[in-house]
Amino acid sequence: MALNCSICLSRFSHPTSLPCGHIYCKKCIVEYVNSPSNDGLDASCPECRATFQTAMPDLTYLPKKYHAFIAPALRRVYIDFSAHHELEKRLRTAEKRLESRKAMEESLLTRCEGLTAALDEHRRGEAEANATLEELREKLDEVEEDYLGTIEEMRRRNMELEAEKRQLALKCARMTKDAGVMQSKIDKLERERFAGHDLDVSFDSDASDPTSTYVMKRPTLYFGSSRLRPSTVGNNNNSHHNVNSDSISAESSRRIKPLPKRVHRIESGSGLSASGSKRARI
Repeated sequence: MALNCSICLSRFSHPTSLPCGHIYCKKCIVEYVNSPSNDGLDASCPECRATFQTAMPDLTYLPKKYHAFIAPALRRVYIDFSAHHELEKRLRTAEKRLESRKAMEESLLTRCEGLTAALDEHRRGEAEANATLEELREKLDEVEEDYLGTIEEMRRRNMELEAEKRQLALKCARMTKDAGVMQSKIDKLERERFAGHDLDVSFDSDASDPTSTYVMKRPTLYFGSSRLRPSTVGNNNNSHHNVNSDSISAESSRRIKPLPKRVHRIESGSGLSASGSKRARI
C-alpha cells in the first residue's frame, strides 16, 4: 500500500478512507467534497469515481439496534508507520551502499582504463623491444660470422707465418753456417797475408845485409805518384779501383831475376815458398 496521498502527493496527514477503499488526507478529501462539482449530498471518488454520501443521518431519532449498521462514509484510518520507517531506513542504507558501490565501480573503471592504457603502452613497448631484439640478434649473427671468418683468416695467416718462420730459420741456419765458413776462409787468408808480410820483411833484411852475395830487386808498382809495396796491397783493397792499367802492364813487363839459392833454402825452411814467389811475381 502506498503511503502517499494521490491528491497532494505527500505523506498522509490524518488519513481518511472512502467506502470504495481509497485513502486520502482528511484535508484533501474535505476540499474535494466541498468543491462546486459536488451537490453537497453525494460525491465521487477522485480515482475510481465511485459515489458515496457525504450526509449522515441523525442517530437520535433511530433505534439503537440500527446504530451498528449506520456508519459515516468518511472514516479515519490509523496506519502504523514504524515498519515503514524501518523499511525507509533499510532503503537509505541500501541507497548509501549502492552509491558507495557506484563510486567504487567508477573508481575501478577509471583504474581499469588507466591499466588498459598502461597495458597498451606496455604491449607497444614490448613489440618495439622485440623488434630491436631481433635486429640486435641479426647484427650479432653478422658480427659472429665476421668474427669466425677473421679467426679463420688469422689462423691461416698464422700457419703461413709459422711456415715462413721455419723457412727463415732454416735459411738463417744455412747463412750462419756459410758465414762461419766464410769467416774461416777470411781467417785463413789473413794468416796467409801476414805470413807473406813476414816474408817481405825477411827479404828487406837480406837486402840490407852487406855480406849478402846476391841482392834481389823486388818489383814495385806505381800508382800515379805513389809507390805501393806488395805488403800493402792486401790492406788497401779499395785503391785497386784507381790503379793505372798502363803502369801495371809496364811494371809486369820488367825482367825479374831469379832468387838466389840461399833465399830458396830459407823459403823451403819457412814453408812460405809458394806465397813468396806469388808476391814476387806480383
